[in-house]
Amino acid sequence: MEQRRIFRLTALSERAKFVSMWVEGKTTRNIAIELDVSASTVSRWIKRWKTEGNVNTRPRLGRPSIKRPPIIDGVQRFNKTWSHYYLI
Repeated sequence: MEQRRIFRLTALSERAKFVSMWVEGKTTRNIAIELDVSASTVSRWIKRWKTEGNVNTRPRLGRPSIKRPPIIDGVQRFNKTWSHYYLI
């Protein structure tokens, strides 16, 4: 059985590279092979560039998540020197 690729965000520089290569005349398939990404990823960003004129990240909908440090046995302390949480 074929393994699925691990999901990762496409960097802005990589998106711009997709579009610049496409404008130069390369096919989406050739771009995907050369940059080791899926053809659907390349197609998605080229389509966005055609419709919106950019490849910037859109604002996300919904309430932003709250990052909280883990709590073990209900005790947590803040280390001001290193500006991160540590547990005792």
